[in-house]
Amino acid sequence: MAEDLSGRHLKDEVTPYPLYVRRRDFLKSAGLIGSVAATAGLYRWLNPVGKVELNTASLNTNVEPTLTQEQRLAQGFITNDELTSESDIISYNNFYEFTT
Repeated sequence: MAEDLSGRHLKDEVTPYPLYVRRRDFLKSAGLIGSVAATAGLYRWLNPVGKVELNTASLNTNVEPTLTQEQRLAQGFITNDELTSESDIISYNNFYEFTT
């Protein structure tokens, strides 16, 4: 077996293969996590979250309590349409790419 000048075996200076492989996996994982964090940070920097303020009237002020059913129907507050069935509601998908 080869020895260095101090008499130690050179085999003892080499990193064991399982530890070498784990270290490479760790470096790959660290690089992946770093790139994901950098991408998320860049996305947040380019697309900041803005504060949304709603200036809408309260629901109570929109409807006159003295209106009759016919007046509410004429103003669009109510309709004569029948209610949609629950099975149609829960099975409807507006995203065409998720359907066959």
